[in-house]
Amino acid sequence: MKEYNNIILNNNVCNIHKEEYVSYCFECNMHLCKECLKTGDHSYHFKINIIEIIPNNDVLTKIRNLIKINKIKIKNLITIKKETENKINQIKNDNINKIKDIKIKKKKRMKKIKI
Repeated sequence: MKEYNNIILNNNVCNIHKEEYVSYCFECNMHLCKECLKTGDHSYHFKINIIEIIPNNDVLTKIRNLIKINKIKIKNLITIKKETENKINQIKNDNINKIKDIKIKKKKRMKKIKI
């Protein structure tokens, strides 16, 4: 994601003509404004109109709602993960203490037998 986090790549305005992009040329891998299209340099290239692929408000609202729902799910999963880790650590510590107790008892028995 970091390699695409670039103001030049993500800008909506042409750096040359200072106009909003209206098209994308797949052969040149670049956005085009109306003035760029007028040059004719891309006239026989495979292009797409940006207006055709821009999501409408309904789609954006659905996407935002999905993001909210998934953030809540992630938060809940993080909580469950922490609780589970705590339980596992408690069980581990209990078992370590049991093992220590068993070792101590065994040592005491061995001392009694030697006497």
